[in-house]
Amino acid sequence: MSILHFLARNILSSFILSSLFSQNASAAVAQNGICDTSRDIFLRIEPSGNPQVYLHCISVGFGTLGVWQLESCPAGQIFFYSEQRCISVEQRIAQEMHELPVNSFI
Repeated sequence: MSILHFLARNILSSFILSSLFSQNASAAVAQNGICDTSRDIFLRIEPSGNPQVYLHCISVGFGTLGVWQLESCPAGQIFFYSEQRCISVEQRIAQEMHELPVNSFI
């Protein structure tokens, strides 16, 4: 690959990404929608609110260009954004109970 071709390809990639993200930084995340693997590092809640699935920005092999891919939690678990992972509701409740200060029940 020539240097000119390499530069043109990278400039085009940067232009496309900056155009897409500058239009609306708070645009809704959607399955198969475009993402930037260098910036979209957090897993996202699926737009319909289904707690058993989440979205993950996956590289398409061209610069930092990626697409949002739908991922499923294992059976019996749901996605917690604050944890950035799937866990059972029972496990989450146990974690919250463990994190409460001792005098919170008084």
